[in-house]
Amino acid sequence: MRAAYLAFLMLPLAACAPPVDVAQFAVADRPGAQAAYFSEYPSDLLDAAQEACSGPGDEIRRHQGDSFSCEMLLPPEATAGIILEYDGNLEDLPRFVFRFDTEERGSGYLVTTDNFVRVPQRDGGTIRIRLRDMRLERRMAILLTQAGGRPLA
Repeated sequence: MRAAYLAFLMLPLAACAPPVDVAQFAVADRPGAQAAYFSEYPSDLLDAAQEACSGPGDEIRRHQGDSFSCEMLLPPEATAGIILEYDGNLEDLPRFVFRFDTEERGSGYLVTTDNFVRVPQRDGGTIRIRLRDMRLERRMAILLTQAGGRPLA
C-alpha cells in the first residue's frame, strides 16, 4: 500500500518539463539534486520509484552499487529543441533522467536523488542539462520525507 502511494507521488515528478542549464557532478553543484538520511533501508521508496518508471519509452538503468535511474523520453518539441541546441544525436534521443543513489552511512542510509536531461552527442560523448525547478524540488523533498527520510540541506 505504501509503495503504491509513493508511486502515486512520483507520477507528477515525471511530468515536469525541464529548463536548460549545463551539468556538474558534485551534489552541492547539482541544481535539483537532493539527499535524505534514512535510519532503515528505504525499500518502499526505491520500489515505488522503479514502479513509476513504467510509461511508454521509460527505461530503468542499473548503476554501480545500489543505484539506478529512470530514463524517460521527452515530448517531441522539447526533444527537437534540445537536439538542435546541444548538437544531439538523432539516433540516440535525449532523455529526462531521475537518478537514485543509495549508500550505507553509519547506522542508516543516504539516498541522493538527481534529475537532468541526458543528451547523447553526435561525436559520441554525452552532456547533462541540469534542472532548477523549485516545484520539482519541493515535491521530491515531500516524497523523501513521507518515505521516512530526513532531508539534508
